[in-house]
Parts: sequence; structure tokens; C-alpha cells
Amino acid sequence: MSANTSYHNPACGTALCRPSEAVLPLLPVPKLAPFAKEDDECSEDSGVRRV
Repeated sequence: MSANTSYHNPACGTALCRPSEAVLPLLPVPKLAPFAKEDDECSEDSGVRRV
């Protein structure tokens, strides 16, 4: 298991999220503001969430 791999473990199961922003549709939160990842790459949240 890599330390640079993002895992998300919601109530409905576990997801391997690579690239790291792939976790955004799984989060039970509203749309997030644009943010910089650890490598300074800018990432934007589409606001689309899986139900």
C-alpha cells in the first residue's frame, strides 16, 4: 500500500481514489472552493456528488 494513495471509507464501502481529487464526489459536503494539491497543482470541485 502506497503512502501517496488516497482511500475513502464511507458507510457504503471503501474506494481507492487516484488521483486524490477522485474522492470529491464521495464526500457528503457541498461544493468546495478551488484548492492546491500537495504538488501545487490547482484542483476544482465540480460539485457533483454520488448519492
